Amino acid sequence: MNKKLLIALSALSIPTMSFANSAFESVDDGWTFTAGAYLITQNTEAIASVNSPLSGEESATIPLSLDFSDIWKNKTSLGTLFLRYGNGTWGVESDYASVSMAVNPGLSPGPGPLSLDKVALSIDELELYGTYRLQNSDLPIELLAGVRYIKHKIAVDASIAEQQLNTNFGDDWIDPIIGVRVLDKIADTNWFYASRMDIGGFGIGSDLSWRVDVGGGYAWDNGWLLTVKYKHLDIDYDNGSATDLYAFDGYEHGLVLGVAYTFK
Repeated sequence: MNKKLLIALSALSIPTMSFANSAFESVDDGWTFTAGAYLITQNTEAIASVNSPLSGEESATIPLSLDFSDIWKNKTSLGTLFLRYGNGTWGVESDYASVSMAVNPGLSPGPGPLSLDKVALSIDELELYGTYRLQNSDLPIELLAGVRYIKHKIAVDASIAEQQLNTNFGDDWIDPIIGVRVLDKIADTNWFYASRMDIGGFGIGSDLSWRVDVGGGYAWDNGWLLTVKYKHLDIDYDNGSATDLYAFDGYEHGLVLGVAYTFK
């Protein structure tokens, strides 16, 4: 299969990345608000299965292999937003990422005079969860619980002879998630370390999903914060439909560079 078509079919998720700075929040100072944005150097290895009239079969299984440069070169829009409202013990966080990309493969996916004219992809992912920082622990541990919403949509414009064909496939689902985060200052400096692990799906959305983040950063006294982390997100999803199948089994990984500002 042509690499441009693989690019359009394989950037199937941009996992969100929290860079909360609850380690620098003080209970005595009350609640603070943090807003930020980030860039993910996304790489994807997965297998997707779909039902499509363009495949010529009941279902098609597509091996996916994609690096960040492919996504960056073919993007049409890209946006991220992170929000936190917390007081050093309790917190509420919202993390949203969206990307759209399009390619013009200009190829035939099989026998016959069928030509793929355009393949467009949009991905939306939203996390909403609460956090609680343990107060009587020797370790700087935070518990988190919430939901992760994921939406994949792929639109294909094709032509056969002089007839135009259009088809869409994809799906959206919600995963409940629970997890733990370790976040603390390094000694008495403005440097900090952070790691996160969560597990979700449980057959409600995905059959199973899990994510691990490891990294750290620096928080200036004026409210600005910079973080660099490595993330790995694994998703096993299958909607089980006989007529509108969409399945995704694979993982994404890469570095995340984020910047945020805390309003005190």
